Amino acid sequence: MLKMLLFAAIGAFLMWSGIRTLRTRAYENGVSVIELAILKATGSEPLPITKWDVSFNRTAAWLSIIFGFFFLALGIFVVGASILEAE
Repeated sequence: MLKMLLFAAIGAFLMWSGIRTLRTRAYENGVSVIELAILKATGSEPLPITKWDVSFNRTAAWLSIIFGFFFLALGIFVVGASILEAE
């Protein structure tokens, strides 16, 4: 049951992250945390964002929403079924 609660939590986080990315349009001008750390360590400037970067980040946001919904539904369904089975 703990695994399914973890699935539900991860699914909720993925959905939140994807929706936030699409609402704020972070895929158009955002730099990831890992890339920011690398740029800060090397002291260089980020490369300009291309159309490929924007389309890839938008696709990643939609996939995050889809997989997040799947994990959230799976977690809720299994936890709910196990609670109903125990009674």
